[in-house]
Amino acid sequence: MRLGSPLMSRLVAILLFATSAFAFADAAAPPAGAYDYPYANPYLATVMGTPDSVMAKVPETIPLKIKKLPREEGRKIPDALWYGAQLDYSYALQKGPAPLIFVIAGTGASHDSDKNQFLMRAFYAAGFHVVGITSPTYPTFVIAASSTMVPGEQRKDAEDIYAVMQKIWAVIGPHAQVTSFNLTGYSLGGTNAAFVAKLDDDRKVFNFKKVLLLNPSVHIYNSISKLDRFLEIEL
Repeated sequence: MRLGSPLMSRLVAILLFATSAFAFADAAAPPAGAYDYPYANPYLATVMGTPDSVMAKVPETIPLKIKKLPREEGRKIPDALWYGAQLDYSYALQKGPAPLIFVIAGTGASHDSDKNQFLMRAFYAAGFHVVGITSPTYPTFVIAASSTMVPGEQRKDAEDIYAVMQKIWAVIGPHAQVTSFNLTGYSLGGTNAAFVAKLDDDRKVFNFKKVLLLNPSVHIYNSISKLDRFLEIEL
């Protein structure tokens, strides 16, 4: 990826995007001082999530709708997997013109997982149209939307996610006034977002304005190994 490319420019801007998106959370935050986060271990802090005492205040509910994409014509699905023949997604639209952001769930998580829903509520409160995307590692995505039915190869997963985004946009587009398209994801969803952004840089269906990678996985095997060792060491 060249330094002067449009994609790099968007990725470099993620800190500005994160700041503006969450500026509503707490405008009167106390000045920085000693490190007083409840978890001193950085890996533990990453996987345990944010404690309620220091969590940003976001709305408890937004006008969220959950829909299913039409079943892909000609796709062969075993009878025992009938429940995953159509892929679920969620979205909430602002009443007027607004930027839209796709939110990709993390490893093994669906569009309506707790973390994905929290991010959707946060971005909605910040003025975005929001669309929740299920991880390509989630069973129903594998059944209904994976081109290989073997998730894990990032370029293939990105193509599948990108196809799902286009199908969702074809459904909700007539009902939304969108000023720009944006993309985010957390954990493995953050990694997925980087590959989807590169794909869009080539195909230019959405021309994402900003891309935010939240705690993306850099080396998945290394990450899993660290998590496994939590069972062996005393924290």
